[in-house]
Amino acid sequence: MKKLLIPLSVILLASCGGSTDAETTDSTENENDSTANVEVEVQEAIIDITLTKLDEVPSKCEVAGNVVDAYSWMDENGTNYFIRTITEIDMAYPVTDGEEMDSQYLYAYHYALNQKGEMTLLKETTDFVKDCEFDIVLSHELDALTLTDIDEDNVGEITFIYRTACTSDVSPSTQKLIMLENGDKYPLRGTTKVMDIGGEFEAGEEFSSAPDGFLTHAEELWNKHIVEYDFEL
Repeated sequence: MKKLLIPLSVILLASCGGSTDAETTDSTENENDSTANVEVEVQEAIIDITLTKLDEVPSKCEVAGNVVDAYSWMDENGTNYFIRTITEIDMAYPVTDGEEMDSQYLYAYHYALNQKGEMTLLKETTDFVKDCEFDIVLSHELDALTLTDIDEDNVGEITFIYRTACTSDVSPSTQKLIMLENGDKYPLRGTTKVMDIGGEFEAGEEFSSAPDGFLTHAEELWNKHIVEYDFEL
């Protein structure tokens, strides 16, 4: 917020849109009496960073796998696109005893379209479960998605969570939270909680140089989406 000192006479003239000649004459005659300065607050332009769900992915955004969902928002980078995808399970090859070793891949893309119409890939996140002989757990947590501007720099931070595991029982999966801003990545890595087991995480070293509030937001979102199964056997 900036503060400017503006002569009172200028304010009076500026506030009289559509004034008559008589009104202008009166203001001129009293100009010498209107020498006081008035402190006025001038509101700077603020970008409204709001997440919008899309029905389809823009043709300029190249992605792998099947689209899970797609979103957009506006900020200093222009029009941003965040797209989550996942591939089909790839039954790669059988082992000697006849069991299959399966693989599956998961992606998240952050694109930005500038005012010149140029589409730029700011960040691609890739993860997978590879050569799994049991059950594959690989999923985006659809409700674990936020768009913020914590450092108030008019560049949005998109934060999301996904899970991976190759498992033969009911046990915690690997969970990862990724916070992206302008191509920079800030991760939390740990496990889900299953019947009060698991739930721990470690913050990536990137958070040590992150703006104030980034880690707090990441931890809050992690704890909100920590439980994978909540039942007793």
